[in-house]
Amino acid sequence: MSWKKVKLGDLLEYYSVRAKDVGSSTDLEFCGVSKEDGITISKYAAEDKAEEYKVIEKGCFAYNPYRINVGSIALMQEDKKGLISPAYVIFKPKPNSIIPELLLKFLKSAEGLRQIKQNARGTVRQALRFEDLCKIEITIPKYDEQLELYKNLEITQNICYKIKLEHSYQLDLLKKLRQQILQDAVQGKLLPQDPNDEPVSVLLERIKAEKEKLVREKKIKKEKLLTPIKPEEVPFEIPDNWEWCRLRGVGFITGGGTPSMANPAFWNGDIPWISPKDMNGEFIADTEMKVTQKGIDNSSAKRIPKGSLIIVGRSGILKRKLPVAINLMPCTVNQDMKVIIPYLCGMNRYLQLMLFGMEKIVLKDFVKFGMTVHSLKYDEFAIMPIPLPPISEQYRIVTKIEKLMTLCDELEQSVQQNQKYTQELLQVALKEALEPK
Repeated sequence: MSWKKVKLGDLLEYYSVRAKDVGSSTDLEFCGVSKEDGITISKYAAEDKAEEYKVIEKGCFAYNPYRINVGSIALMQEDKKGLISPAYVIFKPKPNSIIPELLLKFLKSAEGLRQIKQNARGTVRQALRFEDLCKIEITIPKYDEQLELYKNLEITQNICYKIKLEHSYQLDLLKKLRQQILQDAVQGKLLPQDPNDEPVSVLLERIKAEKEKLVREKKIKKEKLLTPIKPEEVPFEIPDNWEWCRLRGVGFITGGGTPSMANPAFWNGDIPWISPKDMNGEFIADTEMKVTQKGIDNSSAKRIPKGSLIIVGRSGILKRKLPVAINLMPCTVNQDMKVIIPYLCGMNRYLQLMLFGMEKIVLKDFVKFGMTVHSLKYDEFAIMPIPLPPISEQYRIVTKIEKLMTLCDELEQSVQQNQKYTQELLQVALKEALEPK
């Protein structure tokens, strides 16, 4: 190919046609420019000043002089006309000078953005006028050779696009697989049953004894007796050697609070204070904000023992997810959180994974939805039926889930790495299309 370096000014022509110059503009839509979506329908047009708006048509480029440095430039590819703010710069490639789509890719490329910033005016807020754009240099072959080059680039792009779709499909399958693993686990389908396991009735007796001990020691208050679980409350079948029990029957459930922010003696201590923003994983080791014991003693906050289940009780995230974490050190929580303190600490990981497996049920039946903030229906959530296997099977379930989730993590990392390679391939293809051989 015969490549040559030229200034964009040799390839482009300014296009400035106002609505008042073409007569009636009532049938034309108001448009804007989006970095991601290109030319879009604008919701913020000054319709009373429509006559001053510029006309944009197929083959026209438009950009905001103050935002082109972040790639906010678009090409009108549809065969229609529209109106765009008079503050925008509109231009067209000269006939048979440069393929518009190729020019758009160049202006959004690393080299294009580098030259845009280099030629922009101003210090605090830079702007690129049309005459500045014309100073940018590009190396391109003759127009007929561009057509062949762009054809090959499109083939590569289409291949990469199909690969990206496949990667997205694989990630979606992995997400569904994770949820299916958890659902199978809580329904007793993940592992074969062992008839030699200690009966669940023995486990429930130990739980009951530990609960009564805490009541005697006045560490918790005596609660009302739990009602038997009715058949219509059971959401799915479980193995014969499992039992249904209520959530409050296996752990003490409490809430949190916030010491006064105005008192410095309550803060910057050594006790983590957990709020919804800290719920980024399945375990919490520390938090940015910490309180003192004095802060806990003088507020509704409570000291939560290590190994408890920390649950988001009030947040917009409850529309799509139930965050549950295990604290790896004693902590306290704010008023938007709920805490389950298992009567037997060895059950905490199973209970956490069980709640993950029943997430859809919890979000459907035990969350009150507001306009933007949603909250657990605490009284109903506390007595929701949960499946309880023998303690030894709980341990086996946890071990199996963790192994399977590790495999899922490895598969996900592999897909994400392939996504990265695909993006790099596309960038190399684009770079080669915009640079002389």
